[in-house]
Amino acid sequence: MKSNKIPVRRLMDESVFKDKKFEENHKQQVLNRISKNEQNINWIPKTLNVVFSLILLISIGYLLSDQLIEVGDAPVQQGKPESPQPPRESSTIAATPPTKNSDSPEGDSAEDDDNHADDSTSEDILFELTSEEQLAYKRFAEDFDTVHLKNLEPLSIAKLYVQASYEQNFEMQYELMTDRSESIMWDKEYDANILLEDRASPEEVVSLFTNLEEGEFINTEEHAGFIKFNRTNDAEGVMGFQMIQNEDGVWQVAFMPLQ
Repeated sequence: MKSNKIPVRRLMDESVFKDKKFEENHKQQVLNRISKNEQNINWIPKTLNVVFSLILLISIGYLLSDQLIEVGDAPVQQGKPESPQPPRESSTIAATPPTKNSDSPEGDSAEDDDNHADDSTSEDILFELTSEEQLAYKRFAEDFDTVHLKNLEPLSIAKLYVQASYEQNFEMQYELMTDRSESIMWDKEYDANILLEDRASPEEVVSLFTNLEEGEFINTEEHAGFIKFNRTNDAEGVMGFQMIQNEDGVWQVAFMPLQ
């Protein structure tokens, strides 16, 4: 089989290199040129590696210096931090009344204000229940069973009614009213729908039933009577608080008791 390769010698003879020979010095020149080209090519990636390494080292050094600065600026906290404490409630301390100064009109004014405050406070105080009345009030409020009222006098029942009205316990107030069918004026459902503005406020209750606990029960019929008391300490302030005894012998409050 004939080779398709053209002899190098023949190509050289047909070119400007005719009669030229590839001697040892030519070979050395070619090798030097190849070695130089390789050196020129190899220095580029090496240089890039060096530059990249320098950039990386500079970046790391910059980040570390920033963190060191932040740590140096942060305040040093020693010991365990204390948890925030809730504000302490100040105990109620009776204030010392101002000393009256005979030469200063302000001293008289301050004393008059204190006396006026005492008077207004006394007007808003409702009567106190006895221990027996308190126990009956508590037990009756739990189940509205009139058995808890069995041994109470009409005046005590009236005080429980007023106390419930003062506390705006309207359900208990209704349950303390008479359960005799002929004396019932409206049912419990209707009473529950009465608007608050149509009822007596605690202040009005105090005003309406002042001195009730000092009243006197007067029996007018076999199962009825009223408590006579004077709410204003004069003849025009005489009031009557109507009471009705149920079939079990328990005294109860009449509907619309004040007469």
